[in-house]
Amino acid sequence: MENFLAGKKVALDEGESDLVISDDKLQAFISLAGEESSFDSLNWPELWNKVREQGVVYGLLEEPEQVDAKTVLIARGKPPESGKDAFFQIVVKTGTGSNVSNDGKKTDSRVDHRELGHIVNVRKGQLLLKKIVATEGEPGKDVFGNEIKVKKGKDRRLKAGKGVELSEDGMEARAAVQGEFILNDKKPFVYEEHEINGDIDLSTGNVRFSGVFLRISGQILPGFRVECLGSITIGQGVNNATVISDKSVTINGGVVGSDSVIKALESIKVDFCENTGLLETKGDLELTDFIVQGHVRVGRDIKALQGKGAIIGGDCIAGGSIYSLELGSDGEAVTRVTAGMNTVIEKRKAKIEQIRKTLRPKLNEYLKSINTLSEMKKEQGKAFTEDNARALASMNKILPKLTDKDSALCEKEEELEQDIKKGLNQRVYVFGILYPGVKVTIANVSRVIDSMESSVVLEYMKKQQKIHIRPLTDEEKQRKIPDVS
Repeated sequence: MENFLAGKKVALDEGESDLVISDDKLQAFISLAGEESSFDSLNWPELWNKVREQGVVYGLLEEPEQVDAKTVLIARGKPPESGKDAFFQIVVKTGTGSNVSNDGKKTDSRVDHRELGHIVNVRKGQLLLKKIVATEGEPGKDVFGNEIKVKKGKDRRLKAGKGVELSEDGMEARAAVQGEFILNDKKPFVYEEHEINGDIDLSTGNVRFSGVFLRISGQILPGFRVECLGSITIGQGVNNATVISDKSVTINGGVVGSDSVIKALESIKVDFCENTGLLETKGDLELTDFIVQGHVRVGRDIKALQGKGAIIGGDCIAGGSIYSLELGSDGEAVTRVTAGMNTVIEKRKAKIEQIRKTLRPKLNEYLKSINTLSEMKKEQGKAFTEDNARALASMNKILPKLTDKDSALCEKEEELEQDIKKGLNQRVYVFGILYPGVKVTIANVSRVIDSMESSVVLEYMKKQQKIHIRPLTDEEKQRKIPDVS
């Protein structure tokens, strides 16, 4: 039937009431036409038949709904639901320095305002975005039963920037590298390098970066913390702050303050250090000027061969050798240096010794119990109880595992002992002045210097069990850092 009624009135019963259809054909009304007309006086069964005759067949209500004093709604169509456009759902949770969590719930208000979480770190292979496909939408129906066409949602293609890879079906974007996740114009990027132009202060907060390189042009101010899984370069020094790297740390400028902590797995390079906390690395420490009252733990060499090249005061321990232009000072500041002592190896060895210390009594106890139960089994024969039999079987099963564990620990302990013995070959090289008052330790043997020396090597003499001082050879003077076998 043609929908000529839309937006018009059609008389239904001799001027008593009219059928009214909304312009969008989604609603049908009955409206009282006469001044004296009332809904109670209408012949509703006949009225419904006339409504159907006019083509209103969809969405008829069981009971009319009052709209106003002279109008009731009798039919309601189904509006179309337009299709939704495709969109990209962000999967990565972003950091926050506020007291509101990612789910919108309030957390403890006692927050550290240095934790701003500006950098969003992601790991390689981590899901960043996923595409939610466009929907077809749901067609509607008007009160005449005609279908109302629907607009389909628009499709969108997921794009990947640098450091991001798409799945074969184009539905997911994942990090191809480890680093910082950035969404730029709805396009994901993951950067392995990050640069901060300026200082680490309240405007930046603490910095944690999972990429391969972090560059900071300014300084790190007191109380702040910088961590990176890669290398870190700092342009203007560290003041009573913490820097931790899984690679190397390079500091242009100084490290000052007893609360300063610098840790790196590979190496540390710094211009100078004054009254510092801990500098720790499994690799080398290179000073391009001097260190005064520092506390150093390195797995390999300490090198102070540029600028003043001075090590004055403090406590410096190296798993390798120590090289400096000057060691100690005129004022005979208490300066302690140790060569050939790898603190990491020492800790591992101590830990193994502690484990074996608790393991051996347990082994002895098991052996004693097994021997006792075995003798009882021989003597008692069939009278040997089932509980004792189970206990014996259990201990016979566990004992080989404990023995293997003890043997492996013993073997590892011997390997570490050999590594420690290699420290006997390490030396302390002083290419300038060695001052009185310096305490030098090699292979657990110490010597306090009682006179000024110049251009010397301090080395451990195994036969004499003491530290010997000898002049630098011409080759050592020329090469500065000789090969140490």
